[in-house]
Amino acid sequence: SVDVSVIRLTLSPCNSEPCFLVRGKTVRLEIEFAAPRDVRAEIQEIRGSSGQGPQLIQFPEDDICAYWFPPCPIKAKKFYALLYRPRVNVNSK
Repeated sequence: SVDVSVIRLTLSPCNSEPCFLVRGKTVRLEIEFAAPRDVRAEIQEIRGSSGQGPQLIQFPEDDICAYWFPPCPIKAKKFYALLYRPRVNVNSK
């Protein structure tokens, strides 16, 4: 991202690499990041990539700030964590 630098991404359960996710099961996604400048937290999705191509995590609520620690707003030169527990889509490839 041009807005933040990811420091660590943790996905669990993940007992091997690559991680295998089970459709319909809940996973724990934790992203630790820092922002080089103030960031408006209006995003409702996170885009990433995997061996299967681009991946998209959409947040069901309009307020992504509910998942940040410390809470919004995102300020420059501070460290943050996002914790989200999505259910793997049953239609995922």
